[in-house]
Amino acid sequence: MRLNWERELLGMYLSGHPLAKYSDFLKKHATPIAELESNHDGSEIAIGGRISTTKKVITRSGDEMAFITVEDDFDSIEVIVFPKLYSRVKATISKDNVVLVRGRLEEQEETRRILARDLAPVLKLMESGGLSGRQYSR
Repeated sequence: MRLNWERELLGMYLSGHPLAKYSDFLKKHATPIAELESNHDGSEIAIGGRISTTKKVITRSGDEMAFITVEDDFDSIEVIVFPKLYSRVKATISKDNVVLVRGRLEEQEETRRILARDLAPVLKLMESGGLSGRQYSR
């Protein structure tokens, strides 16, 4: 709670960073957002960080999906969560939750985003002993 207050009031964290306790896990399983380059376009990648913004939308067919922003220690990126995945993970999509996102990197007109294929809370992954299924590049 204190870290959120610092971020809101000062625009930065002073007494610590909310990702500090997850850093070992994220170093092992996620690519830092700042290291994603245009040559990764179309690649399956994994990133981890704190959800800083969420925007739920309703598709023309009436399904829910979301646009979220995930930030790590140094950068942030938009993540698109399509309806099929959203229906499974909507309880996880909440501001300040720390998540691991696996998906395809897309770049258009100098805007990078991730089309999510999977999204899970990092704490749950740490408690269960890691990742299941397909591993993506770091």
